[in-house]
Amino acid sequence: MRVYNETTYDKEMVLRYNRYYLIDFFKKNYSIIAVAGLAGAIYSFVINEWITALMLIGFVLLYAGLTVLIQKASQNRALKKSPIVNNPIVRTYLFEDEEISISGRFVDPAKQEAGTTPKQRTIRYEEIERITSYKDFLMIYDMNRHSYLVDLTHFENPGDFEVLKQHLISKIGKRYR
Repeated sequence: MRVYNETTYDKEMVLRYNRYYLIDFFKKNYSIIAVAGLAGAIYSFVINEWITALMLIGFVLLYAGLTVLIQKASQNRALKKSPIVNNPIVRTYLFEDEEISISGRFVDPAKQEAGTTPKQRTIRYEEIERITSYKDFLMIYDMNRHSYLVDLTHFENPGDFEVLKQHLISKIGKRYR
């Protein structure tokens, strides 16, 4: 098997990742707090503690608002600090039977700083901690704590992702989510 993908790491990718992160946070963390807060508010309404119920609902809404504000602030900070905003990188992924070969190049070689090139790596499937599939991209985490984003819209052939998905499930099993 050989599946080829070219993913451009640029400002748009940073924004898409931060959007994913915020949605994931709301699904996993905020939902628990919201359910607990709303359950407490309902209980307070039942026992006629209107002020307590309204305060709990207010806290749930305030927490949601603060979460969004903090995420936007960290996104803006990341955009200011990230070198890929001004010097986008095209990362090439070649998924093979036993490993993933990763290489990269600058979109505009004229902007490349002297002596710097994107690192090239080969990751064996046994070295992968987990792979998370989201609607726009695949997030690969290896055991060396590196993470890679693969844009699902940039495969060489339209049906390649389905082939790759089945291969990844067979290679890493439950570590594919």
